[in-house]
Amino acid sequence: MTTITIKPSEAQTDAELDKLLSRLLTQVKASLRKGEMVTVTTLGATMTTQQAADYLGISRPTFIKMIDDLEIPVTKIGRHRRVAARVVEQLDRDIQNKRRKSLDEMRKISTDMGEYSNVGANPLIR
Repeated sequence: MTTITIKPSEAQTDAELDKLLSRLLTQVKASLRKGEMVTVTTLGATMTTQQAADYLGISRPTFIKMIDDLEIPVTKIGRHRRVAARVVEQLDRDIQNKRRKSLDEMRKISTDMGEYSNVGANPLIR
């Protein structure tokens, strides 16, 4: 499954929006040619816990645990929780940065041990 996310902050002008939509339609076309199903959905200012978990690529129970452990602000509607989309986007960026730092640290340790003595600064970038 391929997920394509276009955030409002990415398209400040019509030209930028046209470029993003062109990229989106190109990827949709490629998926349809492969016989894959395509779903386009919008996310409002808030997300359900399931939508947020899907966005982050984790299970809903894991996201619920993160809400409790990290004290992520939520709004309760009855017994259902909603989380601001901007909070989920920031959490996603934080997770990616933490993952990147961890990988850099592991690479440094391996390099110090002589495991990757002839690899450039970031072996993940070609």
